[in-house]
Order: sequence, then C-alpha cells, then structure tokens
Amino acid sequence: MADGAFTNGLAAGWATAGNGTGTQDFSAGQEPPAATDGEQHGVVSFQDFGGSPTSLSQVTIHTITAGQTYTLTVDVGQVHNFSGSEATIFLFGGTTGIGTPLSNTNGTAELAGIAPGSGAYLVDMTVSYTALASGDPFEGEQIGIGFLNSVGTQTLFDNVRLEDSALSVPMLNTLTSVTPADDSTNVTISTNLEATFNKAIALTGSGTINLKNLSGGADIPVTLPGDVTILGSVLTIDPGSNLAGGEEYASQPI
Repeated sequence: MADGAFTNGLAAGWATAGNGTGTQDFSAGQEPPAATDGEQHGVVSFQDFGGSPTSLSQVTIHTITAGQTYTLTVDVGQVHNFSGSEATIFLFGGTTGIGTPLSNTNGTAELAGIAPGSGAYLVDMTVSYTALASGDPFEGEQIGIGFLNSVGTQTLFDNVRLEDSALSVPMLNTLTSVTPADDSTNVTISTNLEATFNKAIALTGSGTINLKNLSGGADIPVTLPGDVTILGSVLTIDPGSNLAGGEEYASQPI
C-alpha cells in the first residue's frame, strides 16, 4: 500500500461487524509518535463510517483447557488526525460466541475503556482468563480474541499476541537412591533396606511382599505396613527376620 492508504477487507480467519475494518499504511503526518512498528504496515484499523461500533474477531484453533491461563496482549492507538478513540479487548468462547466474554469466578476476560488519545499508542494492553480446574463453563470451546471500537472513532490494533501458561504436570515419584546399593556384597544380615525418592511419599496399601531369595533358599516376607515405615521421602523396610548369611536377595516393587 501507499503511505496513508486504507484498504477495506480482512485477512483470512478474521470476522467483522460494522464498517471500515481493514489495514492501513500511515503517512508521516498520520503516524502516532509512539508507533511500535515504523509505519505500521498491516495494522488493523477500525473506521466507523456507519454510526455503530466496529468489531474484529477470530476464533483460534486452541481449546480452552482446565486450569490453563490465556493472556491476550495488544497495542492500541490512533492516528494524529482523530480523537476520542476508546477500545475494548476481550477473549470469548468460539461456541458461545463473540457477544459473551469469557467469565468465571476468577474474573472476566475483558478490558474496556482503552483510550490512547490522538496520535498516541498504548502498548501491551493485556487481558487474561484462567479456566477453572474443573467445571469451567467454557472448557472445550475454542478460544476467540476480539477487539471493539466505540462509536464515531478510529481505533488501531497491532502486535496481537495470545499466550497460554504451561499446564502444571504433577511430578512423578522417582527413586534416587537405595541402601544397600544394588549388587552390594558383605552386607550385615540385620541391615534394613532404605529407598529414597525425589519427593515425599505415602504408603496407602496393605498386604505382604517378599524379599526374594535368589540363591534358592526361603523368601523373607515383609508385611505392609508393619515392616515398612516412611519418613518424608525415605522408605525403610525392616523385615520380621534377618536375612540368611551368604544368600542373595532381591526386593519386589511396593
């Protein structure tokens, strides 16, 4: 486009309501001093020619997931020769539709009243939504992003970013050390067995396991929980009887 030109129309994937949504390449006299990208090539520009608010929206391919936080960040501004601009940015559910911003007990994903003023840019305007851990009203819907301008003004939106938080994955229990060490020899027959894990553990079951005699002799039974104690991340097995001298043993998983 030439400097100062405005082209009606939408990029693929976007929807609009109202008039005058398109892209603009500002001339030097129009460009906001705080513009974030030089001459703002490809900036989304709303010009309300029809006397009603103009909106722009897109439903993304990303699905709202329990416990996830979604953050929309966008720069909002207007050119030198316009004033009175006021904008709203928001997130919505693709099935529920643009008319209902995402909302739950964590809050509503809508930021209204963004007023950059003539020839100004407000950068990194942000709105976020954290889905409930369970029972979120929008869980499973594709997340949508939306912009709205007020009546009779021009509003510019640029540098649109939608980010989500990393899902918290519970850390699995990992065995970090055992005493006596695997394949140890000359171990005292009354020695207890200790297993240390990467985080605190708990013993919730009951029953019996065996210290398997690999030399052909009798196995040593271990009663759960009687012969097993846990202190934080350390599990200790104290068999009801000592091991036999000169024999090789292996423990079953608990």
